[in-house]
Amino acid sequence: RFSTAGAFFISVSKESPLPPLGGMISGANLRGELTMTRQELFALAEKRYGTAPDYPWQDNNAVLRRKDNEKWYAVVLKLAASKLGLTETGEIELLNVKCDPVLLASLRTQAGYFPAYHMNKEKWLSVRLGKPELDASVADLLALSYELTGPKPRSGKGKKKADGQRSKR
Repeated sequence: RFSTAGAFFISVSKESPLPPLGGMISGANLRGELTMTRQELFALAEKRYGTAPDYPWQDNNAVLRRKDNEKWYAVVLKLAASKLGLTETGEIELLNVKCDPVLLASLRTQAGYFPAYHMNKEKWLSVRLGKPELDASVADLLALSYELTGPKPRSGKGKKKADGQRSKR
């Protein structure tokens, strides 16, 4: 991970099934900046991971779940800006993602990033949607969250040996 001019980039290993980000987000404003909306985020999740939003609360708030373990890797919320301590009025859209704690601490010092709304603030981060300057980061953080919520590799404890005997601890 490294930072250039306030933009964060997250490296992905060669083994990662993640496609390059170029061309994944369709919306662009007249200056050519990306404008990630909730619908574009859902389209990105569908294209990359084959997942569609789930609405467990029967409202406008959505959850993106991994197919392999049903864990949440993103939550999209609509809430009053004042709930995040913002001085503006009205509602904003927010993305909650699981994040590396070191990266999380660094990002929360920047505009548009917040301690996770209604989630574990040590492991989750909220990012404001609809801000062109945050869109590349939103896509990268979604990829990181998907990886972090994946199945954990088994440690080998309790696995059977070739001769059918269980390994000792």
